[in-house]
Amino acid sequence: MQQIHRRLATVSLTILVAALCCTGCGLSSTPVVADETDVARLTALADDPLFADGSVTGPRVPDTSANVSVQRGAITVDDLWPTDVTAEPGVSGPAWPAATAMLAQLREAGWRPVAVSCELDRSSGLEGATVYATKEFDDFTAALEAEVRPPSSKLVGYVPFHAEADDPWSARSEVPAGSSCLDGDGPPSDEGSVPDDLAIAPWY
Repeated sequence: MQQIHRRLATVSLTILVAALCCTGCGLSSTPVVADETDVARLTALADDPLFADGSVTGPRVPDTSANVSVQRGAITVDDLWPTDVTAEPGVSGPAWPAATAMLAQLREAGWRPVAVSCELDRSSGLEGATVYATKEFDDFTAALEAEVRPPSSKLVGYVPFHAEADDPWSARSEVPAGSSCLDGDGPPSDEGSVPDDLAIAPWY
């Protein structure tokens, strides 16, 4: 954890210096200047057990041509839910054990799933899954996108930029336990859905 906090301090300094020199760079003409709120929010997310070994990236100029202002601060964790591709996949599919473990761990850690999507193959079962979830911290709400795609998995958590609402995802309701495509004994009977306007995204 000390290592992550040291990285956060380095990230905050780098962001502040880069922002002063970055007007006109990237795909946006507006410089992105982080403040103590952004650093505090990333620090709080880094204290969440799921993100203990994550890679921290501070807010920055967007890397997209879409009409957005900021690339949100984020923490990325790779291969938190590994998949043994040499094992017999079973009747539910190769991604089922890791994907169901992922959803269970997110819920146990206090994250609130707001959308669950499954990739199904008629012959092989579950090929991959993605969970979008939110969690309230002291003065803001963070969001994450977690996915399992054998043989790898990826977890990315986002914090709101200081200039936006403390909870940009408040309009999303929780997916009740037992109702998603990853609940039950498997294999899943449908792929679930992710709304087109789901606001959990890297950009603000």
